[in-house]
Amino acid sequence: MFEPVAETGAIEAAGKLRYRAFMCANLIVRQETPFSGQWIYVHDPQVRVARVQNFKNWSPQMVPDPACACIGAEYFVWQEDELWHQPDAEVIELATSELAQIGIIDPARVVDGIVVRSSHAYPVYDAGYQDHVRCMREWLQRIENLWVIGRNGQHRYNNMDHSMMTGLLSAENVLGADHDVWDINVEQDYLEDRQARE
Repeated sequence: MFEPVAETGAIEAAGKLRYRAFMCANLIVRQETPFSGQWIYVHDPQVRVARVQNFKNWSPQMVPDPACACIGAEYFVWQEDELWHQPDAEVIELATSELAQIGIIDPARVVDGIVVRSSHAYPVYDAGYQDHVRCMREWLQRIENLWVIGRNGQHRYNNMDHSMMTGLLSAENVLGADHDVWDINVEQDYLEDRQARE
């Protein structure tokens, strides 16, 4: 999309970066809350669901009806996987069945659902990815008014706090600051801990 077009090496490097995809079957369940936490990682080999979100426990405002909960059944997939291409109704049926199987919900209480797909959710750290990122970064840094942020922009499996911080610091850069947003999450300790000590 750049004019002039990016150098061939940068384009080739970008093409070699891979991402895992993410699907979330969000189920509206007529139940105040199926469990007390925000999420549960699932380690049962009998199901494909990998994590379960309880959105109401993040904030009650995320579920407008206090008699209901919104439970997200999360699947980590490749875009080539059969599940990625299944119709939404089948994914909702699978999620309902699997959450019932592991004892999270009563399937009779599911009143609605929607599937959300994100094709480039998780950067893959395969052999050579650092060289590909370095090549892209060198070319992108020539563009003075461009800041790349977050997991996709920097091809980093940052947590959400680090991803948001790259955006906030880039906004400050637009206003005249000189932050190196590539320096976020390169240390071993968490950003929040470092700031608390400072």
